[in-house]
Amino acid sequence: MTVSWAIALFCVTPSSWSNPFRWFWDAISYFSQHEWPGSVLFKGEWIKGSELPWDYLPTRFLITTPSLFLFYFLLGLIGLTRKYHQFSDRQKAYILLVILQIFLLPMIAIIKSSTIYDGLRHFLFVIPGMAIVTTIGFIWSYQQISQPRFKRWLVGVTLLGVLIILFDMVTIHPYEYIYFNRVFGGLQAAHRQYETDYWALSMRKGMEWINQNGKKGAIIAVPRLWSLYSAKPFATSDFTVIDQNELKKMKLEQPDYYLYFYRFKYEENFPSCYPVYSVTRKGVPLTTVKDCTANTDESY
Repeated sequence: MTVSWAIALFCVTPSSWSNPFRWFWDAISYFSQHEWPGSVLFKGEWIKGSELPWDYLPTRFLITTPSLFLFYFLLGLIGLTRKYHQFSDRQKAYILLVILQIFLLPMIAIIKSSTIYDGLRHFLFVIPGMAIVTTIGFIWSYQQISQPRFKRWLVGVTLLGVLIILFDMVTIHPYEYIYFNRVFGGLQAAHRQYETDYWALSMRKGMEWINQNGKKGAIIAVPRLWSLYSAKPFATSDFTVIDQNELKKMKLEQPDYYLYFYRFKYEENFPSCYPVYSVTRKGVPLTTVKDCTANTDESY
């Protein structure tokens, strides 16, 4: 299986063809030492991505993975450990590969103090392995119950837990990636403690509100150059969307509207302007529009 994986990786990665072994080692070294100058919001503090404490990754896994899945994941690890000696050599090899997929690279990142940012998005490859162990955990716990009545209870409670997770996903749609589990306290507990909509996806809804309610011909500023891509494609021709740094070139102190999302303290810019609209989920603001010419309040 390891050989099959290596061959598949080699075939779909042209840059590895000249020297596969050197490429693989260099790739791990690069990603473990990748530099990024920004800061990360962790436990209410802004910390450089290169200086995050060792528990950043474990904490993000614990608070952003549904609690039900974490429970069965733990049971899966226990079940695999207890029954490991009963498995065939091939089954043991499969289990070892799954465990390595889940833990190996995150452990390397922690040990090497790698630069990490944007939550778990650089470690999404562990999810298939976690899903396998989680499923094993449910099956193993089901097999440990002898009475049919209690088996039905287990299935019923599990289905209820899944429905609760689905409900939470519906309430934050279409920003499912900002999910935080209920044991932690949900999205409300994460606000101003951890990063939520770091991709600024909710800025589209803010831009659409300006399209319908803003003054024609207005200048709209966004926090950074890259955040233009979250707003400008959705702006009508009636508005000019710029990076706030361009205001100096235009000899303007402030825009007509300031459209921002909650990251890097962007909300502190243009303090004399007033929030008039917010994109919220579960009462938590994701994107806000500041009107620098009026003082009204509206929320969606």
